[in-house]
Amino acid sequence: MANHANRSPIKTDAANPEPGEIIMLRGAAELTQQQAADLVFVTTRSWQKWESGEQRMPPGAWKLFRILLAHPELV
Repeated sequence: MANHANRSPIKTDAANPEPGEIIMLRGAAELTQQQAADLVFVTTRSWQKWESGEQRMPPGAWKLFRILLAHPELV
């Protein structure tokens, strides 16, 4: 089976973020979990699972979140 971004042991831009990274970036942006979830079109429960480490945040959602925080005019 070919390597998949979600299974990559190497930390790349396409890798899943660690829960602490998600929490830190959301906190720095001063967003609630609900607000952050709304930005990337997921439920608050999904966001909570990502922050708790119960599930891994998909690389695409992580990238979208970072892009939108860097460019608030896109929101």
